[in-house]
Amino acid sequence: MRILCLLILLSLSFSSVRPAAAEQADIFPDYSGVTLPPNIAPMDFYIKNPAKAYQVKIRPAQGEVLEISSSKPEIIIPEKEWKQLLAQNAGQELYLDIALKDEKGGWQDCETITNRVAKEPLDSWMAYRLLRSIFNTYHDMGIYQRNLETFEEKEILHNSRIEDACLNCHQFQANSPEQMTFHVRLPKIQHPIVRVRENAPVEVLRKTFTYYSWNPRTNVIAYTANAPSIFFHTWGEGREVYDKAGKVGILNLETYKTTSQPALATEHYYESWPSWDNKGEYLYFCRAPDLPQPKFNEIRFDLLRARWDPATSHFSEPEMLFSGWTNRVSTAQPRVSPDGKFVAYTVFERGNFPVYQPSADIYLMDLETREVRPMEHNSDKADTWHCWSSNGRWMVFSSKRIDGVLARPHFVYMDAGGHASKPFVLPQKDPHFYEYFIKTYNIPELITGAVKADPKELGQAVMSRDRVVKVGTTDGGKNVEKEQPPEEGYSSFKE
Repeated sequence: MRILCLLILLSLSFSSVRPAAAEQADIFPDYSGVTLPPNIAPMDFYIKNPAKAYQVKIRPAQGEVLEISSSKPEIIIPEKEWKQLLAQNAGQELYLDIALKDEKGGWQDCETITNRVAKEPLDSWMAYRLLRSIFNTYHDMGIYQRNLETFEEKEILHNSRIEDACLNCHQFQANSPEQMTFHVRLPKIQHPIVRVRENAPVEVLRKTFTYYSWNPRTNVIAYTANAPSIFFHTWGEGREVYDKAGKVGILNLETYKTTSQPALATEHYYESWPSWDNKGEYLYFCRAPDLPQPKFNEIRFDLLRARWDPATSHFSEPEMLFSGWTNRVSTAQPRVSPDGKFVAYTVFERGNFPVYQPSADIYLMDLETREVRPMEHNSDKADTWHCWSSNGRWMVFSSKRIDGVLARPHFVYMDAGGHASKPFVLPQKDPHFYEYFIKTYNIPELITGAVKADPKELGQAVMSRDRVVKVGTTDGGKNVEKEQPPEEGYSSFKE
């Protein structure tokens, strides 16, 4: 009887003892619980948990396990094996097992990290601007392109090739690298728009505007001619951008003529951030009252759209989609999804320039129901400059979530209902890259291939008088939009 009682007590004692919970691996960049493109570069990372040695197993649903052992916390994934692993497991889960070696030589297994590989690929290249954090001067900036399937990065044009002028606002037609434009701010050449095409000469267009968008189906650009300038205050983020003017216009790149838009030119208001829809039928844009600079904290931009008549090259009366004034927020950067179901746009506290405001989040509007909601991937830092992939299943955006200062490109998978996965940052060969690289990624644009332009030849073309193309107007021989000289609007701010 005593033996039976003793056995019962021992049984109860052992049943109350549970194995210690597995340690959670702390990795940087955070590539845990994310959805990956089947064509993304190896997602190298390092393990923050202290240990004498590290073992990593990348365990797929199909194919062989990829094992990496290291005495250092940096985990560098072989490119060939990684590419094969992703290709075999599109649409399936991918598991990451991490083990840590302790001081006594024992191994501690961490909790398994579960990621998913999507079926739909990401556009293979991305173009972006690299520059240091700007206050009142700029230098050392350029437009670059990165192969997202590898770590290859190429210069499109660095401003050292064009007398250190400001390079900005690069755009493409429907995610295609075959035709791109960018803006150069240099008084010597009258602040032109540069047009780069495959198998065609570079064109330096004698036309200045600030924000613009390619029509996806025809060689027409919608633009606003603004005059932004930077100023400083002691309230939160010290930098602020104020716009003096802005009216919508159309530039036809077949005739090289502009057309003003009287239906959109509302008195005492100005427009900004034009963006075409997926079919080139509607133009989305933002509009705000023309308030003086001392009232900068009262400026709220509404989101509107107007239908375009290609026969006349004019827009209809605009339709209000989201009232910034009513909701006491401002809007910017509308981008319509390739299937035309959604418009993603930035919502922030005030003004026209969201990148300096930590409140900036990306919102999504269902264009059928007009329901609006913040996207799942927003953070407490500025999330801006979003761009859809050509297939509509991916979105890239610039986020300051890592350190609150510098913007880095982050990616999310977008399902058919417009819901986003957990974001992940652009993979780099060195897992410590974002801890020492002090430039910001600006205007990330997804493209389906590489831009085929030689940087040296492109720089020479920009500065050549032989490449100048004069731009006329259909408005009785003069431009009627409220345009300001960039050297005035950018006397201290040249981003």
